[in-house]
Amino acid sequence: MSTTSLIPGLAVLIPIAGSLVVFRAGRWKRRTAGLATLGTVAVATLALTVLMVLAVLEGSRIELVAFELLPPWPVAFRVDAMGALFAATIASLFTLAMAHAIGYLPDDGRQWRFHGFLLASLGCMIGVALAANLLTLLLFYELFSLLAYPLIVHERKPDAFRAGLKYLVYILGGGALVFTGIVLVQHIAGSGNFTTGGMLPASVSDHLLVVAWAALISGFGVKAALMPVHGWVPDAHPAAPSPFSAILSGVMVAAGVFAILRVLFQIFGAELLQRLGVMP
Repeated sequence: MSTTSLIPGLAVLIPIAGSLVVFRAGRWKRRTAGLATLGTVAVATLALTVLMVLAVLEGSRIELVAFELLPPWPVAFRVDAMGALFAATIASLFTLAMAHAIGYLPDDGRQWRFHGFLLASLGCMIGVALAANLLTLLLFYELFSLLAYPLIVHERKPDAFRAGLKYLVYILGGGALVFTGIVLVQHIAGSGNFTTGGMLPASVSDHLLVVAWAALISGFGVKAALMPVHGWVPDAHPAAPSPFSAILSGVMVAAGVFAILRVLFQIFGAELLQRLGVMP
């Protein structure tokens, strides 16, 4: 049973709105207000993801079309079992990372910038988990990827800036490959909606389907740090402060694998992948 609800949108928007309050609290040097906002937003987001998990367990599927970015590409959310579980995992890991960051970072202006970017990143990654189509997934993944840069270079050391630049080259290159794959999928099927069992027509040329598969898997493979496109990882992880390094390994890389699973089984489907010879 599908229902329309604002819950997915709130799970994305609340952390992003909270980040603006945290930025402001840091500028005004109001530590108590900043910490209260940080904790309240983290717990509220986690509670919303738990509600979505419970709804899925009861047999519901929540959907929400936020707006149409480019016709016919809507920014839309869909809460299924896979997305709800991943969203709850993301919210849990971010909450732990935020708690660690409070004691790990010095109490200065840059601490609050770190907390603000971390909250906004949480909202974007929830958007990845709950995306109903390829474009929505890529949009929030790229926003997260850009927000990750100031967190990686937070300590403002030369090694951190070099690692940040290398990270951007890899990640944005991967995003370009994914976008190429999305354009091909849109051309082939007229849609990029995630559908159980796959949504691409079997009548299309195998060569075109393989190119789309390669672009999507290679692009998300960069973000998932799959060999041999994992070159950003050895530099970015040591450069980033410990709380965000944990997010890079525990959330960002996992999100890349999550996206690959969406592509394999909800864009192509197992039967089509076997026909193309790209899946045993």
